[in-house]
Amino acid sequence: MSMEAANPKLGTVAILMIGMAEVSSVDFMGRKKGDMIAQGDQIGMFHFGGSTHCLIFGPNVNLDFSVSKPNAGGYVEVHSPLTNIAAIV
Repeated sequence: MSMEAANPKLGTVAILMIGMAEVSSVDFMGRKKGDMIAQGDQIGMFHFGGSTHCLIFGPNVNLDFSVSKPNAGGYVEVHSPLTNIAAIV
């Protein structure tokens, strides 16, 4: 799925939703081309766990991965940010 960001400098952002073939499925909840998506809107869901996703930005977006701080056990907490947009060039 790809979408045009509200900020034209950010451009197109794609999301690749990956469900494990043996145990998962991905449901895009009826989203279709041209739908408007606002921050916080649910765009889809995984069923039965074992899945991940990947956000893909254009070459003009620089990301700062230093925001993902592991906890004392060495893990990044669920629902914590992994990166921020550092600059749009």
